[in-house]
Amino acid sequence: MSAYVSAFELFSIGVGPSSSHTVGPMRAARDFAARLLDAGLLDRVARVTCTLYGSLGATGIGHGTPDAVVAGLRGEDPATVDPDAVRRAWSDWPGGSLLLAGVHDVDFAKDDIVFAPRTRLPGHPNAMTLSALDAAGAALAEETYYSVGGGFIRRDGEPARVASHPFPLAFDNAEELLAICDEHGLTIAEAARINEEALRSEAEVAAGLDAIWDAMSACIEAGLAADGELPGMLRVEAPRGGDPGPARGCRGQRAP
Repeated sequence: MSAYVSAFELFSIGVGPSSSHTVGPMRAARDFAARLLDAGLLDRVARVTCTLYGSLGATGIGHGTPDAVVAGLRGEDPATVDPDAVRRAWSDWPGGSLLLAGVHDVDFAKDDIVFAPRTRLPGHPNAMTLSALDAAGAALAEETYYSVGGGFIRRDGEPARVASHPFPLAFDNAEELLAICDEHGLTIAEAARINEEALRSEAEVAAGLDAIWDAMSACIEAGLAADGELPGMLRVEAPRGGDPGPARGCRGQRAP
């Protein structure tokens, strides 16, 4: 059975500049912090570390990956966080404590995030391992995550997700989708809308799609009006206009 990908997952709203290098790592770090809380381990955690492997380690600084990890450990959600709270969260880290999951202070230093660009884990090129340590330095928990693209993450060892809801227009491949559209006289968009409304009410689907469109539009407007240098190490000049500040976008894309 194929996994169903909702429009609200495919067009996820999040901070940029990269869905795989920014949104995914933030979601992974947030998930790790939440698991510590759910397991009742949070009060025992004195320090957290993160190793960024492969592509995340090689290009992570330019894509804001360590900044995203810090924000995720604090419990920030890429869909709702103020982009200014993410930008340079690690790069300008002053030292001191980090509020893990938004509720528990732990010691944190910049070198608690380690870059291992020459090490590739077998699960995926975008891999990261998060560890929680107690006051004696003993490991309380450790998880490896893969940022598999589009902001999606997979925790090492968890089973592949499959569709568990009986969708009215179920299909496993593009050929079956086209056959369904021909049989019912539907466009692909109309077929997708019918399946979405099997999960949510018509009003919820409409509101969610409007939110995605609003984020896309705001991202475009912010980009067109940007001035100065784009974020990152390449020091690219923005074209013109006044700077309206960072805007949240879809699939992790954020206007300059």
